[in-house]
Amino acid sequence: MIFETLPGQFDLFVHHVVPILQDRGLFHRDYEHATFRENLRLPYPTNRYTARRKKDRA
Repeated sequence: MIFETLPGQFDLFVHHVVPILQDRGLFHRDYEHATFRENLRLPYPTNRYTARRKKDRA
């Protein structure tokens, strides 16, 4: 991948290319939710340790 072989290229891409894509409507400026998981509408996995503790208390 080009970002691994050319140091600093990722920063250049983020600071120069992403704003152009945002101006053209091809890249999001804002997201509806706070996390990547929420934006993809993925459910939160159940924490197996918390579930076990709740089960042991009951």
